[in-house]
Amino acid sequence: MVVEKIEICPKCEIDCDECSCYFCDRCGEHTDSFHDIRGDAIICCKCFEANREDYPQPPCILCGEPIDIHCNGWAEGHNAQPLADGRCCSTCNKERVVPRRIANIFTGWRNV
Repeated sequence: MVVEKIEICPKCEIDCDECSCYFCDRCGEHTDSFHDIRGDAIICCKCFEANREDYPQPPCILCGEPIDIHCNGWAEGHNAQPLADGRCCSTCNKERVVPRRIANIFTGWRNV
């Protein structure tokens, strides 16, 4: 799909070179809220929600469930250290990773 360059952003009403909006790679609409699909494509939230099955999330390294997508579009999960090398979901981060990190502070454990 070829999208014509426009001068004024229809969302921000400022020069397109200065706004923080993007063009959706799927529908071509100008949007300020999007999902970056692992660096491959910029997809607007409307297209992402309508075609979620086209963009499967990688599994959490700790529980195996798909990594959740945050409301700001972040879809890469959390650092699972010190429990594992890799990325984890928000639930495992909150219930397992952060408590372990706090416990490690109090026990003097160091990841060397």
